[in-house]
Amino acid sequence: MDQQPAIEQPAVALVREALQADTRFQTSSIDVSTENGAIVLSGIAPDPSTRAAAVAVARRTRGVSQVIDRIQVHPFVPRFDTDITADIVTAITLRTRVNSARVDVETVDGVVYLRGTVPDPTARQLIDSLARSTDGVRDVIDELVVEPPVSHPDPEIEQQLRERLNQLLRPEATSRIHVTVHHGVAYLQGEAESTALRWAIEDLARWTPGVLDVVDELRGPTGQRRNRSRR
Repeated sequence: MDQQPAIEQPAVALVREALQADTRFQTSSIDVSTENGAIVLSGIAPDPSTRAAAVAVARRTRGVSQVIDRIQVHPFVPRFDTDITADIVTAITLRTRVNSARVDVETVDGVVYLRGTVPDPTARQLIDSLARSTDGVRDVIDELVVEPPVSHPDPEIEQQLRERLNQLLRPEATSRIHVTVHHGVAYLQGEAESTALRWAIEDLARWTPGVLDVVDELRGPTGQRRNRSRR
C-alpha cells in the first residue's frame, strides 16, 4: 500500500484560516492539528451540519489528503455573561491550585477574556480548557502571563506594600492603614475613607510581588466587606 504523503504545517494554517473566515463556524470552537500526516479536527460544533461542513472545508483545502474528524456536537445554549464568568471563576477555584485573585475573567457576548498571571504553562492550559468547556462560551481570548512564583521575605513584602500605599494615599490617610504580612498573606487593618479607596488598597495589596493572599479587615463607610466575583 502506498504511504500517504505527510501534510506539512502550512496546510494546518490554511485549514485554520478557512474555518475562521467562514461565518458558519462562529459559534464553534474547532481546533486543527496533525497526526501521522493527516489533518485532525477536534473541538465543539453546535450541530451535525456544522460539523460536516467543517470536515468538507478541511478536505478541499490545498495540501490536505486525509481528515480525521473528532469534533463533538454540543448545541449552543445562550447564557448571561455574568453567569459564564461566575462558573469559570468557580471552576478555577475548585479545580486548580492557582490563586484565583490573580486571574481576571471577563465575558462579553459569550467571549471570555482571561487576564492575569499563572505559575506555569500547565496551569494556563488548564484554565483555558476550563473556560472553553463552560456552557455558553463562544470563544476564549487567553492573555494569561506565566510568572513562576518567586519567594519574598515577609518584611520585604511589607515594606514594598507600605511604599505603594504612601504613593497612593495622602499622609493622613496612610496613617490610618495598618499592614502586616505573615507567610505571604497581607493583613489590612484600619480605616478607609471611601469604599472605592478600600477596594483600591485591596487590589494594590493583591498585586504586590510575593503576596499570596489578602485578608481585608479595613473598616469603610458602609461597614461591608468587598464582594468579589472576579480576580
